[in-house]
Amino acid sequence: MKIELNKVTKRINILDYSLQELAIFYEQFDNCIVIIKTSKRDVTFKFRNSFFPHIIGMQYAFNSKNKVKYKGLNGFEKIKKGDITWNNLRKLINKNHNINVNNIKNRIEYLPMFINTITKKIDLKIINKNNLIRKSNLKGNIGLVKKNIWQNHLIYLFLSLKEINKNHFIIETFIVENDITLIGLLESEKILNIYMYRPSSNKELQKIN
Repeated sequence: MKIELNKVTKRINILDYSLQELAIFYEQFDNCIVIIKTSKRDVTFKFRNSFFPHIIGMQYAFNSKNKVKYKGLNGFEKIKKGDITWNNLRKLINKNHNINVNNIKNRIEYLPMFINTITKKIDLKIINKNNLIRKSNLKGNIGLVKKNIWQNHLIYLFLSLKEINKNHFIIETFIVENDITLIGLLESEKILNIYMYRPSSNKELQKIN
């Protein structure tokens, strides 16, 4: 049975939802602020509509001629209007990049669950190139890691955050790891509390969860 995306707490099937539905779901979190209080500091970042194409892997549909069409708000609006479907995206990725399209499928299928449960059962890892077990293009400084069981196999959902000012971050990327080989040696920072807020009409922060 198809579950309303706002109520999703596990992996979805990409064939049950359109990318348009996912964009509309994500849009409600535009400018929402996540504040993480750790044993050492407060970490703050926002969800923005312009991040959505990159989060779901649209950059792998790029080539030098169509890059602008799929980046940032341009890409988000195309998805929201229904101009880009999963079938379109899958074909463009296969055409333009040497990447396993299932890696992108995994991102999309886990994104609603990750956002809906971001304040629950999540770990913070310090991204240190010297502690990455294998080569990676990650440019973030910290990562939020959520574990999940899929077909009796433990996997890791990883939201990479890049620091732009002291303790203020932006979303760099979202990946799904099938094992612990990438992040197994990364140091943890104890999370004391984590909250998500939505700016309200009176310019105060409204707590979501």
